Amino acid sequence: MTQSQTCISCLLLAVVWISIMAVLAYVNWPHFPLDLSPVDPSTVAAMRQAVLKHVAVYAAVAVIPLLILWLVLRWRRAGSVGTAGESGVSRE
Repeated sequence: MTQSQTCISCLLLAVVWISIMAVLAYVNWPHFPLDLSPVDPSTVAAMRQAVLKHVAVYAAVAVIPLLILWLVLRWRRAGSVGTAGESGVSRE
């Protein structure tokens, strides 16, 4: 697999991963039960806390694997740049 094919595959994987996480975040968004008052300060504070936790968790789950993938690809690319292939031609 060439380097450009690897980049396209990783980009596609990243788009699919982010899309799946966005759908899961939307489906699992916190909501008020109908029997609670939406103007009660303690209920509003609890809802804000639940939304903040929800956003933080789903953002971390969406971004951390992509950062790891990016670091691995960067590490692999740094190891292959400047080395001679079997034909003796540099890959730069």
